[in-house]
Amino acid sequence: MVKQLNPRCVQHIIRRSQTVERQRGPSEIICTSSQRKSLENETKIHACTSTTWEPLMLHPVIKVNQNENVLFQGPQQQRARNSEATSYLIANNEIDKAARNNISNKEMAPKFIGLSTRSALFNWALSNRNFSPATLSSIICVRKLHTAVAGTPLEEDPSLIRQGKLNALRNEIYCHGSLLAAVQTSHLFIDCKHFVDMPLKHDAEVTLKDWNKIINEAKNGQVDPVALNLFIQEHFEQPGGELEEIEPIDFQHEIKAFSTINDESYRLWAVDLHKKWPTLCRRVAQKVQSNPQQYSLIPVPNPFIVPGGRFREMYYWDSYFTIKGLLASEMFSTVRGMIENMGHLIEMFGYVPNGNRVYYLNRSQPPLLTWCVDAYFARTGDLEFVRRSMAWLEKEMEFFTRNRCIHKEDWKSHLFRYHVVAGGPRPESYREDVECAEHLHDAPEKLRLWGDIMAAAESGRDFSARWFHNEGPQAGKMGSTRTSSILPIELNSIICGNLKTFARFYNLLGMPEAAAQSHEQFKLMKEAIHQIFWNEEEGCWFDYDLVTKEHTTTYFDTNFFPLFSECVHDDLDAHKIATYLEKSGVLTFPGGIPTSLIASGQQWDFPNAWAPTTWVVIQGLRKAGLNDLARIIAEKWIRKNYMMWLHSGGRMFEKYNVATQCNKSQGGGGEYELQEGFGWTNGVILDLLMTYGHDIRWEEPHPLASPDCVCCPLPDEIKTKSTISLSQDSFAHNDVHDSKTVLRPIPQKA
Repeated sequence: MVKQLNPRCVQHIIRRSQTVERQRGPSEIICTSSQRKSLENETKIHACTSTTWEPLMLHPVIKVNQNENVLFQGPQQQRARNSEATSYLIANNEIDKAARNNISNKEMAPKFIGLSTRSALFNWALSNRNFSPATLSSIICVRKLHTAVAGTPLEEDPSLIRQGKLNALRNEIYCHGSLLAAVQTSHLFIDCKHFVDMPLKHDAEVTLKDWNKIINEAKNGQVDPVALNLFIQEHFEQPGGELEEIEPIDFQHEIKAFSTINDESYRLWAVDLHKKWPTLCRRVAQKVQSNPQQYSLIPVPNPFIVPGGRFREMYYWDSYFTIKGLLASEMFSTVRGMIENMGHLIEMFGYVPNGNRVYYLNRSQPPLLTWCVDAYFARTGDLEFVRRSMAWLEKEMEFFTRNRCIHKEDWKSHLFRYHVVAGGPRPESYREDVECAEHLHDAPEKLRLWGDIMAAAESGRDFSARWFHNEGPQAGKMGSTRTSSILPIELNSIICGNLKTFARFYNLLGMPEAAAQSHEQFKLMKEAIHQIFWNEEEGCWFDYDLVTKEHTTTYFDTNFFPLFSECVHDDLDAHKIATYLEKSGVLTFPGGIPTSLIASGQQWDFPNAWAPTTWVVIQGLRKAGLNDLARIIAEKWIRKNYMMWLHSGGRMFEKYNVATQCNKSQGGGGEYELQEGFGWTNGVILDLLMTYGHDIRWEEPHPLASPDCVCCPLPDEIKTKSTISLSQDSFAHNDVHDSKTVLRPIPQKA
């Protein structure tokens, strides 16, 4: 039974929590024993500040864990699941804000005719938000609280109440709970993602009811593997059926623009990549729209391009680089539809999740929707679509400002980091996360680590030594991940550039005041990027360590994002960037520039390179006037991709080993097997071929191919070539073939 707290006690909690949050930010604070006692030893608390059902929403949430320690949680943590919490979380004021934005939507209004505003908001929250089970349960509990305290029951739509409960139960299957833990730790499937992508054969309620029977009958709570396997077969479908492969409506078999690619080999390659789009295009099946509670997939209205392989859904930052290729293929309707999908997700959640799966809802990815809209507008001139998109872009900016922002008094502007509050391991990589945390014994420390692992996934670079401690027993391992302690240069460059684009869009839309405000924010953030991230001695930007208050003066390909976003200081000498690149040694590799020079075994480290960051580096160098350098890197990357395509039967991959031109040296490392497809790789190559295709040519064998490679023997005259000077627009070859090879020392801090 829910009991009302002593009003004086509630006000004391509010004042105390407000003071602490102002002083220390929105982290969890454990109360003293005297404060616990003053809460009348309640083990489950739902506080109400007035008899008009204004629950404790404008203040930090109060909850009690199993140890009866009262916790204050700030707004950023209110959606988090906490496996230790026995109390319900009270839904935060985001419900009200989001609901009021959507309650006027013509589609939704008929659902709430005849209901009071408060009841309409309540019913909307249950039916339209993919909240965690704890938050959904709290909404239901708050309804009961309103009846108990105010004496006035909320008007309810029974179908919406049931839908909200089913959403909560679905999340209990796919996001946390005993079934998820049992399946993922039993090694039923090689890849943990396989299980959380499996659709349900029955409602989540039926599935969990049957599962609880098995748990109750199990000895010591341990389910027999045979019984577990049988349960999965009886209650789950194989993944993939929730999506349908379709040919995009705007797909053309011939693209006249490809005729500008002079080299015949590259031109035929472009045609082949173009023809891959229908094989990667998906739409959500109608059965998902009809019964969303039986799927981990979040429905979106339009078809989209998937990366390929195990990645069956839409991914946020992948979409921009895929869109660049779709624009080269003149598939403007598909691009618009993908942008609308992301806008749809923003309308639902206030941000674009990592991907359209319920287990991705606690994190986003680099906010590239502004880039997507800008790229679409540049090709179509569709200003009305820009006007429509601004609401999405503004809402996304609000999300990052509210949830990922950090500010210090001596900074020119607030800055941003990747940050996720975890309630447990990642469902799609459950075993890996559990193993990473085996050295930790305190639950809060495990949650902190899992949150930082999720934050690394939010960066899109999962995983890299960039996020690891380089000291201590876990040095260089995922168990030392500390993403939230690092201010990343690329995230801040992206958001800074978005502000500049906002100003341009507002001017085009005839909104000079909004344009001036965005431009002023852009200027301040550009100054902060120079102040915090620029290292004059090294001549480059670097991540900033919030703990040591120093630069991490290590090469990563993300260091150059300010060039592309044009968030560079006014007196930048671009030749310093060229000097840094040459000094770092990354220009010596025949396949392109590696994502780092650290051979950690992680997929976002040496010797791998990836299409998105390679593309940003190339375009950034072009914007800085370093056109020759950009062309050299582009030509190497194009050649590497073509070599692999040519010798693998026409396959494209998500990453490549660029330390060699060997045609058997695909990328490796990381948590899963190399994936092929591959959406953003294809998109980047098509865009680069349209940029450089008029003056680059394919030559086989390439003079930079590794002379000692037994896979790709070269003529004797080629083997004698050891270096080619920078003045000849090429660089020294390298004979590294092994992804585990440590190549060279990393530049150290001064």
